[in-house]
Amino acid sequence: AVGFVFIFSSFLMLLTTIVFILGTPMHRFVCEPITDPDLTDFQTILDTYIYQSMYGGTGSLLGKLLLQNSSHSFSLKKILSDCEGGKSAYSAFELSSMIDISALTNYSGTLDVNSQLDNINVDLSTLEILTPDLTAQLTDLKSSSDINFTEFREQLAQVSVDMNLTSLASELRDFAANISSVSSSDSTNFYAHANTTDSINDNELADFIKAMATLESKIDALEAAVNGTSDTVDNTLVAFNDTQTYLQNNGSQTVKDEAKNYANRLLKVVDSMVNDTLDAHT
Repeated sequence: AVGFVFIFSSFLMLLTTIVFILGTPMHRFVCEPITDPDLTDFQTILDTYIYQSMYGGTGSLLGKLLLQNSSHSFSLKKILSDCEGGKSAYSAFELSSMIDISALTNYSGTLDVNSQLDNINVDLSTLEILTPDLTAQLTDLKSSSDINFTEFREQLAQVSVDMNLTSLASELRDFAANISSVSSSDSTNFYAHANTTDSINDNELADFIKAMATLESKIDALEAAVNGTSDTVDNTLVAFNDTQTYLQNNGSQTVKDEAKNYANRLLKVVDSMVNDTLDAHT
């Protein structure tokens, strides 16, 4: 039993010694740096031992690898904290010294939209809106609406439709009856004239009276339609002339101003997208 104790005790002592030899430096250089919230030891290992073995001397390993600048110190704690906080890699790894996004997105430094639009030459000095042909058409329209409706109605009033053809037809029949014993042929003719008179009274005269009423209604509608046409044409001529004068004198600048306003609205959209991009990377 004593022999077994000595045999296994020596083995256990050897195993303990090996574990202690390996565990002590691992605890010091692996466990402690990892559990250190500031990662001070881990930072020292990177910037001192690993950097020296790779490049010689001392410096920032991450600065050398990422920015080719060993004097730029990177804090692992800050990088991990920024990543945990949702910041972009561009911000966490401080890549602004390598890639200046604001310079890349500053299009206004190389593209001056307003100056480009100022160089546009829009000559409207010879623009003609109120052409002689258009003026003649508007003048003719004004003249055609100058109708004396009062005189027109007076002329219609002179047309008399106040006649009693029924009474005339009755008188013709009475006369035909009276002469039937004297001349039957003439009596027949007068009866025919009486029938014709009734037909005229029932058809042509009735249609004529209806047409007169329709004509009077149309005249009223026409008068209402053309009422004020003369003033409207005059105002239209003045408006066309004013518009033509304005465009000839100020049209070029107006076109430029409106083009600038439209371009600025588009650039605001672009600026908004650029700012969103910068916010996402900073």
